Amino acid sequence: MPKKPTTVLDARALDRTLRRMADQIVELNAGTDNLVIVGIQRRGVQLAERIVRIIEAQEKVQVASGALDITLYRDDLQTVGPRPVVGATSLPWALDDQRVVIVDDVL
Repeated sequence: MPKKPTTVLDARALDRTLRRMADQIVELNAGTDNLVIVGIQRRGVQLAERIVRIIEAQEKVQVASGALDITLYRDDLQTVGPRPVVGATSLPWALDDQRVVIVDDVL
């Protein structure tokens, strides 16, 4: 008999969690100055974008953001297949002297 899938977070719980994370990012970095939020390809990018939108709405500022693909640096690269798909890396800002928050989708 197949096991019933378990929902860890429903849509409302995920939204609340992302809002708390956004608040903590701003608080722990003493604001948004020199803050860059980088999402790990693939689903970390979508989470990072949501966090950025929350921070921008609450703080009324623009937050630098980007995307990073780590496919070729994975410890399980051999299991990915002979031709791994490498996504885009987009870091349009210099990261020197910035506070970089990396967002991934791993639980």
